[in-house]
Amino acid sequence: MKFSILGLLFLMSLAHAAKLDPEARKWKRAGFTNPEISSIHVPEAAITNANQSIAITHALDATIVMFRNTGWTREQIEAHLKRTNEIYAQCGIRLGEIKLVESDAYQGMLDINDRWNYEGDDLKIATATPQEIRPVIYLMRKIMQGEGGYTNFEHFQYSQNNPKVANTIWLATLINEEDYYFYHTSDDSGHESYLRRDPSYNVVAHELAHLLADMGHETTLTEKNLLNGAASEVNDHLLPRQCEKFKANPMMHKL
Repeated sequence: MKFSILGLLFLMSLAHAAKLDPEARKWKRAGFTNPEISSIHVPEAAITNANQSIAITHALDATIVMFRNTGWTREQIEAHLKRTNEIYAQCGIRLGEIKLVESDAYQGMLDINDRWNYEGDDLKIATATPQEIRPVIYLMRKIMQGEGGYTNFEHFQYSQNNPKVANTIWLATLINEEDYYFYHTSDDSGHESYLRRDPSYNVVAHELAHLLADMGHETTLTEKNLLNGAASEVNDHLLPRQCEKFKANPMMHKL
């Protein structure tokens, strides 16, 4: 009798756990092994002289998929999201509900070695993802030959041909290393210099700008901004027309 009671209690505990975590079961059925679901609270941006007169009127919810053994930590994610919130405050935008899905790498894919084709690693992972609401941000170990990150925004041709991968962001752990923010440049005489990007720049905020603006780099501007593609011309500045494009994106919601 004692064994049967313990067995019954064990079965009840399993049923209770399953009832409490249907989201994790959904990811597991999709092929994401040992998924753990949690939420990340992103602190409100500190009020500064630059944004104190701008009311926060819009928010963006997102899902982050972090594969184990990629080198990513929750602390690194939180630091990037905090900085992103600070940058987007100048547009009256903040991050809303952030869901973190931590799992073993889908089919062992820790890296993006192939992309933008029907055999691409990003397409395989995004197609399996049981998450229809975008954006989804994937945290990988490596991307191609030393890239920090990229975005498949909605009207990028590859995304249009493969809607499952639209509005996804892919980031490598490389962006957490200080060396990533330095770049080589040379003058007319061929003299090379090793310079650092503007310290206000953030890769996560930059890739998110591609997604929200639904466009590539702003390469023709003389004013430094977050969407510029040149290492020497990119910083945390957002232009008013860029802010308006962000707010008009269907993924954004008003507060």
